[in-house]
This record gives sequence, structure tokens and C-alpha cells, in this order.
Amino acid sequence: MTRPLYHLGRFCSRHHWPVIGLWAVVAVVVVVAAQSAGERYSDNLSLPGTDSTNATNLLQDKLPQQAYGTNPVVLQAKSGTLTDAKNKPAVQNTVASLNKVKHVIKTVDPTSSAGASFLSKDKTIGYIPATLDVGPSDLTVKQAQAVSDGADPGRTAGLKVATGGYVGQKLSSPPPRAARRSGSRRRS
Repeated sequence: MTRPLYHLGRFCSRHHWPVIGLWAVVAVVVVVAAQSAGERYSDNLSLPGTDSTNATNLLQDKLPQQAYGTNPVVLQAKSGTLTDAKNKPAVQNTVASLNKVKHVIKTVDPTSSAGASFLSKDKTIGYIPATLDVGPSDLTVKQAQAVSDGADPGRTAGLKVATGGYVGQKLSSPPPRAARRSGSRRRS
């Protein structure tokens, strides 16, 4: 084995420029092949027979409105509290706007008595739990953006707004390769 490696090494040192060129070509071919293979991933993980999968299936069958949990739309007052006369209408308008978004089936107003537990102690931060009828693996970026856009009344009124849960994850995940090239993705 030593003799063939010795000859290979001698050949490479005597013909270093063609060898370097060949390695550059091989590197380019590997990169192009990897790029053309594309990204193949899925965030739809289910393990049949596990308690988690059984619970999810049971919720989807018996309680579809609660199957996917909630996605918090977090609001922060830059001045005052969310319950004061200046900010409360903005919170209520945001809740009403979110209720009009397709796939949003339920929200809770944090300034209402039912949503009081969704406010911080100083009432400057609160969140609107938004329940959707689509799960994380079925939600598209366009649908997630529509939910985020549903919070625009709060943004317009001067509240700081952020979206969490799987809606927020969908908006913050890197766009598919085609969307990156075209620059067609909007972030909030």
C-alpha cells in the first residue's frame, strides 16, 4: 500500500496545478449537486402508539378547537397600561381584527374579566391567546402572516406587538430557497 501512495504523492507534487484544478472542479460539482438536491425536511413528526400522538389524535377527533393549542399575540404598552382609556380600545380592536382572520376560531381579550390572567401584574404587557383550526404542520407562511397582520390595529395604535407559538415560529423560520431568491417574504 505504501508504494501506490508514494507514486500518487509524487504525481500530485509534480503536477500540482492540474491536481488543484481537478479538486476545484470536484468541489464545484459537489456544491452544485447538494444545491440541486434541495432541502428535504418536515416538521410533521408523529410516532404512532406514543401517548403524545394518541392525545393529539384524541383531541383532533373529539375537541378539534383545542387540538392545536393557542398562539399568543403579545401586546406591550409603550406608555400607560393596556387597560387604560388610551390603550384598551387598541387591544379590543386587535382582538376583533384577529377574530376576522381566516383559521382563527377563538381569541380571549386580555382586558376582559375572562382574560385578566393574560395580563402582567403591572398591566403593561398582555397576550391574546389565538386558537387556530390548522396545526403547525399544515400552517402556511401566508396564513401565519395573516394572523400577524390581524394584530395591526395594536401596532397602528402604538403598542409593541409580537406573535408566538407555531405562528411565530413559521414567521421566523428561514424561507424556502425559492422565496429567498425572489425576496417575496415579509417579516413582522
